[in-house]
Amino acid sequence: ANVLTNLKEALKVRRPDRTYVVEIQIRTQDAAKSARIANAIARAYLSDGKDSKSETAQREQTWLETHLQNLQGRLKEAEARVEAYKVENRILGVEGKLVGEQQLSELNKGIIEAQRRAAEAKATLDQVEAIKKSGRVPDSTGDALKSASIDRLRGQMAEIVRLEANSRSTLGPRHPAAIEIREQLVEMRRLLNEELGRVAEGARSAHAVAQGNVAALEKQLDALKRDANTINNTLLRLRELERAVDAQKAVYEKFLRDKEQIARLSVDTP
Repeated sequence: ANVLTNLKEALKVRRPDRTYVVEIQIRTQDAAKSARIANAIARAYLSDGKDSKSETAQREQTWLETHLQNLQGRLKEAEARVEAYKVENRILGVEGKLVGEQQLSELNKGIIEAQRRAAEAKATLDQVEAIKKSGRVPDSTGDALKSASIDRLRGQMAEIVRLEANSRSTLGPRHPAAIEIREQLVEMRRLLNEELGRVAEGARSAHAVAQGNVAALEKQLDALKRDANTINNTLLRLRELERAVDAQKAVYEKFLRDKEQIARLSVDTP
């Protein structure tokens, strides 16, 4: 007790204004002894601060590890509830989408494609019927009449028309050659009409098939939408469970970062 009392009377610690320096002054009868005591007090102060900080960090880290284990258990339970709910309600996912959502998307794409094919077949049918009704020779600009047979017949007919005009002006309309050319022209028109009829029939069949596909796909889409209305309530509960998982995961990751930060602080000097 006397030693501590004497030390307290001999010790003076102060911090100069506007600095972070701490001055330790010891007054004894021996200068070297005063220096040894002052340095010992400084070492004891630093050691005590380091030990206290290390002890605090260790205590906090131990608490965090325990809490992390609890959080990890809660996170696994939340994830297990999500998976169990999916299995129970037959909710499956493909490439990040629910099966119902993916089916709706694919059906919509299929309907658009079927409608496009139906429109193309209808355009071909309308064009062929208009040509047959007018009695004119189809030209080569119509995209709907891309037919090798029609192209060949059109070329032959153009040549016969040229010959018929030439024979009419040079031989006269009653000349046997002119008559034969006109008969060839009539036959060529008949062949062309038959080919146009085949193209029209093909377009009519393609249009009917495309319309049937559109109707079937739309029926499937309506049924899937009705099922989707029933599934929506199920999905709402699934979303709630998934949000609970996200919340647990966010808390768990925050505590992990805190643990890493405390681990770094525990090795720093005060």
